[in-house]
Amino acid sequence: MDGAIAFLGGLDLCSSRWDDRDHCPSNPRRINSDKTPYEPFHDIQSYHRGAVAEGLVELFKERWRIACGDELNLPPPSTKPPLHFPGCLPLASQRVAISRTQAKTDDGKQESIQEIRQLFVDAIASAENIVYIENQYFSSHAVFKSLSQRMRQKERAPLQIILMLAKEVNAFVEKVSIGIVQAKVIGRLKELAAETGHKLGVYYTACLDESGQEVPIYIHSKLFSVDDRFLSVGSANINNRSMGLDTEINVAWEASTDESRLNQSIRNIRANLLAEHIGSKDPAEVHRLISIEGLVDYLDHLAAIGSHRIRRHPGLDGNPAEYEALNSIFPEGFPFDWEEPAPEQTIYEEISDKSDSFFTRGITSLRSVFKSAGEI
Repeated sequence: MDGAIAFLGGLDLCSSRWDDRDHCPSNPRRINSDKTPYEPFHDIQSYHRGAVAEGLVELFKERWRIACGDELNLPPPSTKPPLHFPGCLPLASQRVAISRTQAKTDDGKQESIQEIRQLFVDAIASAENIVYIENQYFSSHAVFKSLSQRMRQKERAPLQIILMLAKEVNAFVEKVSIGIVQAKVIGRLKELAAETGHKLGVYYTACLDESGQEVPIYIHSKLFSVDDRFLSVGSANINNRSMGLDTEINVAWEASTDESRLNQSIRNIRANLLAEHIGSKDPAEVHRLISIEGLVDYLDHLAAIGSHRIRRHPGLDGNPAEYEALNSIFPEGFPFDWEEPAPEQTIYEEISDKSDSFFTRGITSLRSVFKSAGEI
């Protein structure tokens, strides 16, 4: 906006996107332009000022040039006083990185870029305590393989892995292209957790309408966090297309060992979001969720007693008849969720130096790193 402030996250500019954090089953303000209501919706957006906003403008102009073939001349950044948005969660950081996904085109205008994929793989390999993911989908072969390899490393501490997903995909094409594979991936991760001693919690959230019927809250966000020291927000889903074929953009923050304030910021964001998914505004509950120890067991308990919004994700059990019917026709899923071939060198090698920063180690594959503060 005016070259001075940039918004980046999961929200696209279309219908059925607004909601507040209460996610009530019925909200008179949650309507489309044709006055039709829609169900509760959860997403995350970050906003930025300064150098990172300027960097995003340049990237926008570059993509405009590739898509349209001409230069986009924009006015210089506005000098108006900065806007402030109430209710945001601040990040105590002086730098933020931009990472991208884009596919190689036959006309040679752009090369394959898989920075987001590489960053996620490195982050999982470095994980020592907790992996927290909110996403619309979970079908990425790269993310699944990375989690599997980390879970099989017996010499390292067990992880708390929390996946907050949409209860089910919406469109039929997505059910057969992503839903089948997602169900298999979740099922295999649950088996691995039982075999290796890691704690895996896969959840969705829902509220109850006036008749007591469940109304799922659609998770559309794209947030990825490791050990409360790394946080990524952007447009990339945890599916194969977003890792290699689609055009995506994320921002990321990583705290070094001497950046306790940023560590605390990321930890507070995770706890605050979990409290929202549970349906609690109690500060004591947020404080309880800051703790990592026993977190999956605690969330499983809340899901089991049924007095909170959080629910165990049904996975294969959600609609077994429909799943079996689709799986019999498309056992590997409909070929719609593609990823470009990975580079020749493997990106699944174990990281030998666990103290090294994956953020810094992968800096050559990142678009850029900026000095800038941010909030979500």
